[in-house]
Amino acid sequence: MPSIHFFVFSGYLLLKNADMLKDFLFELYTEEIPASYQKSALQQWKRLLPDLAKKKGLQYQSMDFGGTPRRLYFRINHLDEKTKEEKQEIKGPPKNICFENNQPTKALEGFLKKAGISLEQVEFRNIGKSEYAFAKITIGGEPVETVLPELIETLIFSVSFPKTMRWSNLEIAYARPIIHLYFQFGKDVWTQEKIESCKKLSQLKVSPSITGHFILSKKPFSLADPKGYEEKLKKHHVLVREDDRKQKIEKELHEKAKPYSLSENQRLLDEVTWLTENPSVLVGIFPKEFLRLPDIVILSEMELHQRYFGTLLEGKVTEKFLVVTNGDPAYEKNIITGNERVLKARLSDGAFFYDEDRKKPLIDRVDDLKSIVFLEGFGSMYDKKERLKKIAATITKFSYPFKIADDLIHRACDLAKADLTTALVYEFDHLQGEIGSIYAQEDKEPEEVCKAIYEHYLPRRQGDAYPKTPLGILLSLSEKIDNVFAGFLSGNKPTSSQDPLALRRQTLYWIDIIIEIQWQFALQDFLEGVATRYHNVTQVSSKDIIEIRDFILGRLQTVFEKQGIDKKLIAAGIASEEGKWKLTSLWQKLSALNDFKKDDRFQRILASFKRMAGILKEHKISVAQKMEKPDSNLFETQEEKLLMELAEKLQEKSSFQNAKDYQAFFQILADSKETVDQFFDSVMVNVEDDAIRKNRLALLAYAVHPVQQVLDLSRLL
Repeated sequence: MPSIHFFVFSGYLLLKNADMLKDFLFELYTEEIPASYQKSALQQWKRLLPDLAKKKGLQYQSMDFGGTPRRLYFRINHLDEKTKEEKQEIKGPPKNICFENNQPTKALEGFLKKAGISLEQVEFRNIGKSEYAFAKITIGGEPVETVLPELIETLIFSVSFPKTMRWSNLEIAYARPIIHLYFQFGKDVWTQEKIESCKKLSQLKVSPSITGHFILSKKPFSLADPKGYEEKLKKHHVLVREDDRKQKIEKELHEKAKPYSLSENQRLLDEVTWLTENPSVLVGIFPKEFLRLPDIVILSEMELHQRYFGTLLEGKVTEKFLVVTNGDPAYEKNIITGNERVLKARLSDGAFFYDEDRKKPLIDRVDDLKSIVFLEGFGSMYDKKERLKKIAATITKFSYPFKIADDLIHRACDLAKADLTTALVYEFDHLQGEIGSIYAQEDKEPEEVCKAIYEHYLPRRQGDAYPKTPLGILLSLSEKIDNVFAGFLSGNKPTSSQDPLALRRQTLYWIDIIIEIQWQFALQDFLEGVATRYHNVTQVSSKDIIEIRDFILGRLQTVFEKQGIDKKLIAAGIASEEGKWKLTSLWQKLSALNDFKKDDRFQRILASFKRMAGILKEHKISVAQKMEKPDSNLFETQEEKLLMELAEKLQEKSSFQNAKDYQAFFQILADSKETVDQFFDSVMVNVEDDAIRKNRLALLAYAVHPVQQVLDLSRLL
């Protein structure tokens, strides 16, 4: 009995006899491609190929992918020899235009040609009052060998790279020159003839064999079957799977680091994984005299310039470093010696820069900031640090949750940008803030100031740490809001396609910090206060302030949308704080609302209060201001009294101080459905008695008002 295999087509799991299925292997072999380019290309293949296979009707069990700096491959496992076959019925022209003098007209001939059938295969059927031609056709069922070349051509040249190049006299472009292609379907190795119909693919060479490691295994080899591709390459000194190389590198790094610990760097590990085909780790030693340099300088020289890994002893860098190599182990000694020589030269440069920097204390460098432009029209970095003082002072006036001495604030602002004038930061610009913090420590500056110099840049990127100290948080908030104001006022505001100063990201981090420290302040008033700090460089109009305010609120809205909160609810929540817009309060409210939204009663309760708001709108009654209590002596029903009790509870809980207050408020709403339903079932609002009608409208307004302070119900009507 033949074995049975599952295979996939368009999301359905089907069955096929094993003898109808074969594995298909494709390898793209190139000159060495930059690590980030090649890793991205593999990810794009993984995304694109299943979609292309589905469109072409390929039937298969699974796919495998892999790659190195010099090759990418995919294998389609248990691929059916033919594409999926489907039967369809197509409709043709009306019968009355199909024949003339008992001969087929051009309309009918065109239909026959399109359907690929003869006249005898046409069926005529009535549809309404007319008779139409129909044909039953079969699509698909093509040999996969006829569709795969075009699919692969589309796959290769759909991959995007930051830059591409042309080579030889070919009309194609790629990240680096493509040396050859390799195709194998089962035991059949394809030749050039298979791809002659493809305009781009046919310009490339098809190889009858596979190439191993370019140094350690130069002789090409053949495969008996695509299944053995990875193992055969391994014998020829190539680990073609990314995970295999990464695991080998990581294991050897930790082993070779002993007795010290490894200085972990995930970004560097990812990079060296894509710089090698047969990785091995070698140990080097640099002169101990360089250990006097700051650790971040040593690690930057090693990691950024040389792709070396450092080792640590009790958190401090040691003289031992690790090199991930792709070369011949027979030349291990020469490789180590060469890398030690290169690193020594690098560290010598670093030591020179450090010694030059330390010839004067950090505070003496502050005046040098006058020669560094911050942003055209917004002065120098010296002007910026002076503005940071003023913005920090503005922040402290708006209920900033930490008490900080003015002299510490001024000292931190003076020194925050001073390291931009140093040789080390000029060489390693990513160390700005860190170098300043280290130099400040060496100059015996207050600990709070040293930490703030480093923290005021944080976070710089996704996944980065946030500032932790009160002074560091203050400077970080000042720095980011200054960048936002300067960006907007200088014409560098974000557009749909560009954000030259990364203001979206900085604003998002600014909001994150505010929410983290639970800083409550009125956004509009605060922005107006900050705007006064720019009078010496530009005039800030009310329109500018509104634009910046709306930009900040827009970023906050983006955060909530990612949490799955409905856009209308977000808009209603923001609009309810018109004129105040306390970011932390908005966060607490909408986070609690997001939890409340999961309650099955949410939509029905919301609908009831929207109904109340609609009635009030018809009578032109505003609930924006606090409402007077209705006269309980005019209540005629128990339902009015119960609604009044509910309104009192909501009024009582509407003085929001923290997240728990919002949660308690929404819990009362969640429990109010029966009360509100009974009121509308039993009480008519628009009665003839003028006093009763007005009192019932007042009751609705009194109940709706606290909800309106949380959600602008007019945005939901």
